[in-house]
Amino acid sequence: MIQQLRLAKWLPVPRVGPSVLTFVALLCSGYVYSQESVTITGKVISKEDSKPIPGVNIMIKGTATGTVTDVNGNYTLDAPGDATLVFSFIGFGREEIPVNSRAVIDLSMGPEMQALEEVVVTGYSTQRKKDITGSVGVVDMNALTSIPAGSAAQSLQGQAAGVTVITSGMAGYRPAIRVRGISTFGDSYPLVLIDGVEASLNDISASDIESMQVLKDAGASAIYGVRGANGVIVVTTKKGKSGTPIITYDSYYGVTYPLGDNPLNLMNSMEFMNAQLIAEPDYPTFQNGMPDYMYVSPNGVGVAMEGDPLDDPS
Repeated sequence: MIQQLRLAKWLPVPRVGPSVLTFVALLCSGYVYSQESVTITGKVISKEDSKPIPGVNIMIKGTATGTVTDVNGNYTLDAPGDATLVFSFIGFGREEIPVNSRAVIDLSMGPEMQALEEVVVTGYSTQRKKDITGSVGVVDMNALTSIPAGSAAQSLQGQAAGVTVITSGMAGYRPAIRVRGISTFGDSYPLVLIDGVEASLNDISASDIESMQVLKDAGASAIYGVRGANGVIVVTTKKGKSGTPIITYDSYYGVTYPLGDNPLNLMNSMEFMNAQLIAEPDYPTFQNGMPDYMYVSPNGVGVAMEGDPLDDPS
């Protein structure tokens, strides 16, 4: 038994050349790849509106092999059955999908929910939003249209911080708008732009406004230069939209009375004459007393002529 073991120990082992081993390895690897490689097709759409997303990068994880979606969101890619596909696109979240020997892989990509530092374009530069939050006032249009007013300028009162509107009852009077107070000895009225054209808020109804922004300082109104020294009010009007026509009607009414228990208690002719003489003793109309044409007959028709008992002031 011992002799047999010794003979087995010294039995020659056949050697195989390096070229043969290399050939066998390549043959086996090619066979395995041909068994696991899958031609994958699919479509990438948006979760929000189900529209195709063109230009999505699709890479085989850990390799430099990949493709992009066409204008219809479709793609085709050859990948191993155990690979992982990485989908990426600007503004959308990164997705990693295992192939698992599937031939069709469709994907719905959602927006990337990552809080970025917001910037606002002001003139020819950009600024961080938190730096100009107090410099730009956005008017709430629902609150603006709920106020009964004759013009958009009157409705602006109290709708934006730092903006003061001084109105008057005079017909056609332009309300005085002050953005952060009076900043000059001249005209302190701000620059008003309606759809990019300089205009007046008196020429537009509040119900026709889509959005209104108030630029309060030089940082926010840089593009307007010295014209924006008193602030800038940027107005965008409503545009037509496709769909079913919608007709709305808004109206307001009210009644105004003078102050007092008897709002119609006006002065009579004698009281008017006495008040006028107190204010101006030399008033010519009343130098000789009450004129006849200022007396009215008891029935309210005609006047009392000279000699009539009603002519006697007593």
